[in-house]
Amino acid sequence: MAKTDSYPRANTAWFRNWFFPIYNQHGKVKVLNRFFELLANHFPKRLGSDGISTYTRRMNMGEFIHFWSGAAGVDLSFRAQMTFGAKDRAGSDWQPQFEKAKTDFPGVTYTLDPTYGVNLSKTAQLEVSKDNEGGANSAEGSVKLIDLDNNSKFLVKGFTTGFNVANIGCSGNSQCLPAHIW
Repeated sequence: MAKTDSYPRANTAWFRNWFFPIYNQHGKVKVLNRFFELLANHFPKRLGSDGISTYTRRMNMGEFIHFWSGAAGVDLSFRAQMTFGAKDRAGSDWQPQFEKAKTDFPGVTYTLDPTYGVNLSKTAQLEVSKDNEGGANSAEGSVKLIDLDNNSKFLVKGFTTGFNVANIGCSGNSQCLPAHIW
């Protein structure tokens, strides 16, 4: 879980922020199988003289995200933004690649998730029994509990038991979602 890579950006946690959440939240082994089935059915292949099919090229980052979204059944572009940033390994924006992949591979389908990627910190009201010494809005304050950023965290030093968090209301937000603590 702690391992990171230098691509597509420094400290990318491929397993913790990409593969494990997709596996865990979207069908476990089924989502992995679905990814490879989608590749086999939709990504360009050629038949070699030996009778073995191979892919004609490597996927770009946008295609990678599109095919994983198809496997999961939901648009994973927000998760990709949080995990990888806006650039691919070569420094190109992957969002245009993702949009093109939707056109190039229309058989890979999924729905939008209206609750994923909504930053609740602007409308939710939390109450915690103890906050970070820098306050709720500090770099590791309680607001990080609901910012939906895999790369942020809430940290409180110096307690052993008795921590509580409560969602005391959402002003102006019809989708009051509870805070999650992992």
